[in-house]
This record gives sequence, structure tokens and C-alpha cells, in this order.
Amino acid sequence: MKGVTASSIKASIAFADDAILRVQLIDHEIPGMPPGDYTFHAVQTLNVDGNKTFEQPPQHFRVRAPRFFLDDATIHAVYPPPSSQSDVRTALPHITVTRPMLAWERHIDGAQTPVTAPPIPWIALLVFTLGEIVDDPGALGTTTERTVDDFLRAPGAGVTVPKLTVLDDSEYEGLCRTIDVSAEVMRAIAPTMDDLPHLAHVRHVRHPDQRTQSGDVFSEGEFTVVVANRFPRTTGPYVAHLVSFEGFQDPIRNGFPGSGTFRLCSLARWAFTCETSSFDPEALLQNLVAPGNLTQGDGLALRSPKVATGSSNHVNHANGRLE
Repeated sequence: MKGVTASSIKASIAFADDAILRVQLIDHEIPGMPPGDYTFHAVQTLNVDGNKTFEQPPQHFRVRAPRFFLDDATIHAVYPPPSSQSDVRTALPHITVTRPMLAWERHIDGAQTPVTAPPIPWIALLVFTLGEIVDDPGALGTTTERTVDDFLRAPGAGVTVPKLTVLDDSEYEGLCRTIDVSAEVMRAIAPTMDDLPHLAHVRHVRHPDQRTQSGDVFSEGEFTVVVANRFPRTTGPYVAHLVSFEGFQDPIRNGFPGSGTFRLCSLARWAFTCETSSFDPEALLQNLVAPGNLTQGDGLALRSPKVATGSSNHVNHANGRLE
């Protein structure tokens, strides 16, 4: 189940009938049941020879959602590409996930109650460069693997971890990957509580109505897109981390105070390099086919040699294609 408020739809892009894709952008999608433990009660009343009520034993069930770990299979795409080297100074890094309600499945304050609109995403995409992550100063994308129990209960002196209270024993036994970031860096690069709702959206991608010979219609794709709030303005290595802000509501509202370290759970990560270059591939290719100098004409151009004309219609046609 999911809820989408009418005011949440920000843009709908419908291309021509022969377009490859149809895209709809939605502000958020709220799950009908947040993760947690539930009890189902069923009562049946029969109106035969007087009312008879039959109450079934309660059924207990649990709704699960990602919290400390995100399966790589749910990551549809990231930008800039992992390990890429290009000029991305004007591009905001972003990640696309195949779980369309991921950013709103949990409360940022860790509560186990239905999410109401307007919701605040509990995840954010942070971009770091050299020297900004305590345990990954080279921005290589390395993390520290630890149990959730160690992450939450044994952070060490001067380390702030999220305040989470609703956990079961199985969650404490699970593994997670973390990074340590100083309060100074968090104050400089982390989004504010007001920023977070603008850094995630739902993207519905639809193919035009196309049917296979068997009559099947191509399935539609729904994704969560989380965008960073920082441009990689200078050249050098960078690493992007999709982090959980669940339980960090107070430090976010207070601007990450103090001089200690914040330990963040990294759900996904990738490294890339921003570099500028005067390389112009179009100009290079133009020079390859241009004459070496004006006096030699086409003598130095990279052209296939012509054969004698008049030998056959096929040869004349080939020579015409080489003009």
C-alpha cells in the first residue's frame, strides 16, 4: 500500500506518441504501513439462532524495510559512474534505487508510526573529498564493517551515533558499514532539515504502450532518486555515500554542534574523480580528416584510396560513397 498526496505531484513529462520514454516526477510516496510489528485480529459474527461471535486467535506479522543495509541489487544507477574520471563540476551526484518508497519508509526520528505528509527523507547522499572522512582520508570509498550492536552501543569517546530505540535482537546481530565524519565537516556539507525534502523524489518511467507478439505489455519502472547537495567544484578524488540520518534529527536541527565525530551508517557508496582537461574529441577528429596543409590538398587526409573508375557499376558506386 502507498499514499500519494495530490499536492505531491510536481511534474509530469509526457512525450510524443513515438517517444522512447514517458517520465513522471513525484515529490514523495508514503507507504501505507511503516516497518514494525503488527497484530491482526479477526472477529466473525453469525446471525443464525441468535448472534454468535467467533474470534480467531491474533496473527502477528512484521513489516520489514532497509535500515542498516541496502542490497546492491536495488541500486539501479549512480552518477557520476563509479571510478570515472571526468569534468563533473556542474553536475550534482545522485543515486537511483529500484525501491520507490525507500526515502520515506522510515521516520527520521526513528518513530514507528505512519509517516504523514509532508515527510522528511531519512536518507541523504553526502559527497566527500580528500581529508573529510576520518577513516577514509583518501576518499577511496572504504568503510568500517561492524555489527549494529557495536555501531549503536559502543561508539567510543567523542563519537556520536544515532538515537534509535525500537530494535529487535536480530537487528543488533546484523552487520553494517560506517564512516566517521568530524562535526566541522558535517556543519560544512550536510543538508539541513529544510533541505532534505528537496533532495529526494520518485521517478516513474513508462514506455509508450507497446505489446509483444504474445500480448504482454512492458512493465513500468518506479524509482527513488536521491540527489546530493554539493557540487564537486575542485579537481581531485571524491566519494559519495548514501547515509542514514535516522536518529540524527537533533544534531541536524542544531547544526551538528560540538567538536567530536559523527558515525554514519553508509548504505551505498562509490568513488569518482573530477578532473578538467582541454581535450576536445570533436576537434581532434576534425583534425584527423583535415588536409595536412593547403598545398597538398587531400593528400594527407585519412580517406580510403579510390580505385579506377569505369570498371563496374559497383566500383563507381563505392567511389561515390567515398566522396
